[in-house]
Amino acid sequence: MCYTPRKSWAFGTSVFEVILAIKSICVLRTMTVTIRDVANAAGVSTATVSNVLNNTGKVGAKTQSHVLATVKRLGYVPDVHARRLASNNWRTLGIIVSDIENPFFPEVIKSFETRARELGYDAILGDTNYDPQRTQAAAERMMEHKVRGVAIMTSEI
Repeated sequence: MCYTPRKSWAFGTSVFEVILAIKSICVLRTMTVTIRDVANAAGVSTATVSNVLNNTGKVGAKTQSHVLATVKRLGYVPDVHARRLASNNWRTLGIIVSDIENPFFPEVIKSFETRARELGYDAILGDTNYDPQRTQAAAERMMEHKVRGVAIMTSEI
């Protein structure tokens, strides 16, 4: 559960008070909330929660809003990796560039990532710094992530 911090600190506020306030801004969960937790809290089956989250199956409007409210209240975040494993659907694209500090590449990377997101893909970046070994490592990393495609913008191959 997160809290809104104070907008400003009065002159003379001790560092200790600031640290205590900052520590209370967001209480981190030690355990991840699962679909089963959401289902138990909402009083529905895990299949119902899954149908609501994936917008599949027939779920009544009242049940759907109740499940979504429970998801929000518990802070449930879907596990993208588990979802990809279960569906065998890896929606990731990669881009490998020679030098991220080259003024040409930031705009290319930004456009690539924006378009990937529009198409429902995640994008991962490999920066080679003109090093053939880093280029090979970046390509291997892309294969490990099971990317659907890679844009290679480097001369080190």
